[in-house]
Amino acid sequence: MDVIELDPRLVVPGVLPDEDAYGTYVRDDFLYYCGLLPRLPAISVRVEADRVVSTARHVYLLAAQELGRASIRAAVDPTSDPRAVRRLLEQQNVRSVDWHAEDTKERTEPYPLQPYVFVFERELSPRERSKFEERVIGFFVRLASGRSAGTGQQADTMVPQYEGARVTFWARVPLYDESWYGPSLAVLRAFSHEVVRIVSFRGRKWEAYDLSAANRRQSTPETRT
Repeated sequence: MDVIELDPRLVVPGVLPDEDAYGTYVRDDFLYYCGLLPRLPAISVRVEADRVVSTARHVYLLAAQELGRASIRAAVDPTSDPRAVRRLLEQQNVRSVDWHAEDTKERTEPYPLQPYVFVFERELSPRERSKFEERVIGFFVRLASGRSAGTGQQADTMVPQYEGARVTFWARVPLYDESWYGPSLAVLRAFSHEVVRIVSFRGRKWEAYDLSAANRRQSTPETRT
């Protein structure tokens, strides 16, 4: 897989003019979440003779452009024009990325610190905040206590920041083990149903998480991706 790093302004979003560019994401909530990330997830692009167009993860390209990020990483679609790729790499603000070296580097920190951002339908009351800290943050505290590479600073990163209807905290989660992800969504789903409804989680509409979970339950091992 060829990966490059380039100025987001060089890429044309691969969405139709009448298409909702942010789709299942809440624009302002998503931009706030992305603004906390030191580096946005990589997008996919196809390099054509006269342009570079995104083919996947368009929302991260849009966020990079709106936030004024200097660069974003992109996987180059194998159908790209080879000569156009070579010309692109000759530009000063474009470089090739050694993906294997980067992956090896990331694996030295298998528990990266990540932001968790929730927007509720209204501001949480003091009692509801206590329930949030007990149920939601408590889940991540228990997850952290079960990992072998513990740090004495873990609890400090989970102190929530309340700003109106938005709640933010940071936590370390396993990068290469997603066995915790399903149980974490179950905790969030219960809180949203029983305490205060979640409008968005990490910038994505909460309903989209419910739909994704339903689709996974209906899929077979052969069709699940």
